[in-house]
Amino acid sequence: PYGFNSDTTDTLFNNIGGTSGTTCLSQTHQAVVSRNKIVIVPHTNEPDDTTYHIDENDTEIFCPIHLKIERLDTMPATLKTDTHTAYFDADKIQFPLTLRHWQQGDTFVPFGMRGRKKISDLFVDKKLDLVEKSQTWLMTSNDQIMWVLGIQTDNRFRITSGTRHLIRITFLA
Repeated sequence: PYGFNSDTTDTLFNNIGGTSGTTCLSQTHQAVVSRNKIVIVPHTNEPDDTTYHIDENDTEIFCPIHLKIERLDTMPATLKTDTHTAYFDADKIQFPLTLRHWQQGDTFVPFGMRGRKKISDLFVDKKLDLVEKSQTWLMTSNDQIMWVLGIQTDNRFRITSGTRHLIRITFLA
């Protein structure tokens, strides 16, 4: 039903547990061997270099993903801490923000660290397969990665005791 012939499915099944990353394409779908499974997803017509902008006055966006953006003038009593909610020091951010997919060589400073880390190394640490990597969005401010959405924020944009204005962004997957 996905448009793969028997030779292709044999190749995919023979690589399970072996060579991760084996990729096969049909007219409508992409199949990728990822560790001990085969991931099949529809082709996307969206090029990898597509970018989307978030303007300073935006409070919610729906394309390419659903995000809620809130400006806070006071520190909340408790900070919701999950991978789909991020807090940033508004004074460290420069609009418009950009949403894009990762590119080879992208780096950021993981929250709580001082040194840079390659996004590709983060993906390896999180054991993301090729499809998950291609579907992961990055949020940037002035070409600096501030959030790998749903995974980790950048330390350079963190809130501190000196933070006066916050931005809370919720990734509504």
